[in-house]
Amino acid sequence: MSTGQDWFKPEIDKKTLKQLMRRDNKPALLQFGLFFGLLAGLALTVVVSWDTGWWWLFYLLYCVVFAFATSAVHELCHGSPFRTRWLNEVSLFITGWMMQMEPVAARWGHAGHHTYTHFNKGDTELALANPLSWKEFFVQLSGVGAMHRYYAEILMLCCGKQVARIRGIIPRQEMPQAQRNACLMVLGYVLVIGWSALSANWLPFLLLMLPRVVGGPVVGLFRVTQHAGLAMDIQDHRMTTRTFYTNPLFEFLYFNMNYHVEHHMFPLVPFYNLKKLHRVVKDQLPEPLDGMGAVMAEIIHAIRMQRSQQGYFVNKLAAEPVQSAV
Repeated sequence: MSTGQDWFKPEIDKKTLKQLMRRDNKPALLQFGLFFGLLAGLALTVVVSWDTGWWWLFYLLYCVVFAFATSAVHELCHGSPFRTRWLNEVSLFITGWMMQMEPVAARWGHAGHHTYTHFNKGDTELALANPLSWKEFFVQLSGVGAMHRYYAEILMLCCGKQVARIRGIIPRQEMPQAQRNACLMVLGYVLVIGWSALSANWLPFLLLMLPRVVGGPVVGLFRVTQHAGLAMDIQDHRMTTRTFYTNPLFEFLYFNMNYHVEHHMFPLVPFYNLKKLHRVVKDQLPEPLDGMGAVMAEIIHAIRMQRSQQGYFVNKLAAEPVQSAV
């Protein structure tokens, strides 16, 4: 693993960067308020329409929005959305509970991903390594891979142990907190399941536990856009990470993580300033793809190429035409 040089970073005025890194409770509260407001509105619609033939449609929409809480967990792991620390910590626990992601493990595991982005050794969140396989691609796309990983982690942490992915990453002094968090979260799941079973009403289970599974594929679709098919073991985020344009609704739900190159280069810039950061540095970065369709075509092209050319990757710094694979 090459560590002899610094990661590439674009030139940016220090004063501008300082302003972009400034945390502010107001835009964070607005984002989280709108997110949970939308979630509550959809939940109410599911309850009201329960005796009709339309409840399942509202439920699917609810599950999709619910599953995007993983984007909130990701951002909160950086501690960057809120200026007030306890707001970050409370929000991280709530959204972590929703996505079965224990906060301490999530924070330290994600730190490993940023330290060794898309390195075969060191990246604790590496899911789609070169060569890509169709099987692993669809497993990650479905969200099953992430769900299995986090379910296992939270159960092991509840027993005071660490699974292989995060073994040795969580500092010893933080393990008691991780164990307490995991036990509280598991207790919450047991109470929800017990509530549904004892009341013979499956709405609590459907609204609080199952959405992680049902909405997983939509979030999995966004997750694979971040690094799949790109270079590995290279200290240049322009080649290992992907930025793409999408519509305002998905930018909102995804917490602007479609500006992923910018996020990896400047991880302390809050999500609500990533679009501004993109405008400042975009001339120094590869041209983003426009839309999810173009991203999927690029990834599928890479998978097909790697079937015959192991080591192939999409070179974001070269003017390499990518033929549509869909």
